[in-house]
Amino acid sequence: MWVKRTSLSDPARSVVAHIRTSQPARRVGGGRGNVVGRYPSRKMGVTIQFESHRVELPAILELEHNDDVLEYYDQPPSIKLDYSSADGKRLGVLHTPDFFVVREDSAGWEECKTEEELIRLADRNPNRYCRDQRTWSCPPGKQYAERFGLYYRVRSSGEINWVFQRNLQFLEDYFRAELRKKSVHREFIVANSGETHSCSSPHTRGVLQRHENGSFPASLGFYTSQSGPGCSAVPAVGDAFECCPQSGKYFPP
Repeated sequence: MWVKRTSLSDPARSVVAHIRTSQPARRVGGGRGNVVGRYPSRKMGVTIQFESHRVELPAILELEHNDDVLEYYDQPPSIKLDYSSADGKRLGVLHTPDFFVVREDSAGWEECKTEEELIRLADRNPNRYCRDQRTWSCPPGKQYAERFGLYYRVRSSGEINWVFQRNLQFLEDYFRAELRKKSVHREFIVANSGETHSCSSPHTRGVLQRHENGSFPASLGFYTSQSGPGCSAVPAVGDAFECCPQSGKYFPP
């Protein structure tokens, strides 16, 4: 059982149970340059809110397709962060993290920020956000989480692997397809192989077959327009997007 495996205390179990049975604490709103939306999570069986297609949506895709992640909840109940302002004044701030994530051996809150925003916030008050070598952290968030044996993570846009993200979005419809037999999948591909549509290209058929057989790692650059050591020259991202225009997928510029 997950609770026994993680050896959580009774207060921590209460926190996790409360989050799992709560509705999102807030409805997200868009800011300038952000795209607000809802992601239909197959893992969770509900739609997950995001208010940034450049930070939160990539995080959702990673959580959705990471086998180590058992559950994830958007806009969990607010937590109180205690820290000092830049001039030494004590502050108590109610904060709603972007996600609460239940992993195989841990659980905790995760907050998504752009790299530029984190730099600006750290300059304003390093007691709230700071960078240790190449990793961002929120000391008051970490302090709050550690009271329960949980974690608090800050996700920066600078950490996003965009090749991995493009591959996930390219394969999103394929992941959602309920392919019960490999032979059925192969027959479908073969039946459409005579069309000129880019989804029927020999390369795409080969990649889908490799993924079906469990030998395709999505983090490799198979779906980029660039080639290099260990990578093949493949259709550009724009070509991949044309395959499924109805999906409304987002690609960074």
